[in-house]
Formats: sequence, structure tokens, C-alpha cells
Amino acid sequence: MGKLPDRRYEMLSSDYEKEQQGLEISMQEIREKLMQFEDDTDRTGEFIFLVHKYTDIQELTPAIINEFVDKVLIHKAERIDGERVQEIEVYLNFIGKVELPAQEISEKELTEIREKQRIRERNAMYQRRRRAKFMPKTKAILTEADGAEKERTLAEARAQAEERLKADDTSHIASVVAGENKIIVESGIFPTKEEVRAKYEI
Repeated sequence: MGKLPDRRYEMLSSDYEKEQQGLEISMQEIREKLMQFEDDTDRTGEFIFLVHKYTDIQELTPAIINEFVDKVLIHKAERIDGERVQEIEVYLNFIGKVELPAQEISEKELTEIREKQRIRERNAMYQRRRRAKFMPKTKAILTEADGAEKERTLAEARAQAEERLKADDTSHIASVVAGENKIIVESGIFPTKEEVRAKYEI
């Protein structure tokens, strides 16, 4: 009608369009929340009906647990402040995950927890120092014992190989030729088939 300049009309029209879009999005979100609320209300009603069904439980049976519990998720155990912590999530039928209220700790319990933590830290530090002090000695002893064991095994193997090479009984020669009674040591295999054949002209 010519009462507003074109520029002012475009600005007002643009603001109106944005407001209209925002209202439509808000209405959609409100509808979804309303549907969710109705759905939750129905599920809550079903859960309350289930609770009324078992108002006088004398014994907890697998059937009762299956009616109440949808699933249980057990997470990997972790160490937090020296304590083994493992999260467990319980999902009930109709109402979902159970959120337990945070447990309030009294001043006395808090003092006990701190004392236990202090003792754990002190013991852990003692163990670290002890390992750092004795680990090189322990490794040296184990290395020495391992070397001595290898030398002993090698000496026994050489002695057995020498005895078997000197043996003259036919059954022993046959078993050696067949590949039995070989002694494997770091320096090689004693005796070989070729050595036995050459010695006894088989």
C-alpha cells in the first residue's frame, strides 16, 4: 500500500520468517518431548504394575530377576588412587538405567579412607625402593645360575655323546642310525648318521 519503504518491509519480513522457523522448531521439540513423556509414563505405569505384582517377595528367584532386570553391563576394572574400581550399570525393564544416589561419607569414614590410602602409598613406595635396590643383584644371580645350568647341561650332553660314540652294541647303533638318541647341544648334534656309518661301516 506504499505505507512502508521496501527496505523496511524486507527487514520485517525476514525477521518474521526467522521467528516463524524458530517457532516451528520449538513446536517440533515440544511434540517430541511430549511423546517421550507419554511413553515414559506408560512404561512407568507398567513398572509400577510389576512392582505391585511382587509386593511380598519371600525368595529372590531367577524368574523374578528376569522380569525386573533388562540387562547388566559390567565395565573393565580400573585402578583409581590405588583402589580397584569397576563400574556396573543395571538397566531395569520399562524404566532403563538405575541411577543410585551418591553415597554420603561421614568424617570418620573419610579419615579411615585417607589413612588406608596413605598406608597403600607408603607400602608402594617401599616396594619400589626395594625392587630398585635388589633388582640388579637378583638379575645377576639369575643370569649366573642360568649360565651355570647351561654349562652343566652342555657337559652332560658331551659326556653322553662320547659314551654313545664308544658303544659297540648293535641295537644302539641301529637306533642312532634311525635318528634316535641324538643329543642336541650348542656346539652341534652328536653323533650324526654319517659319523656312525663311517665308524661302523654300515
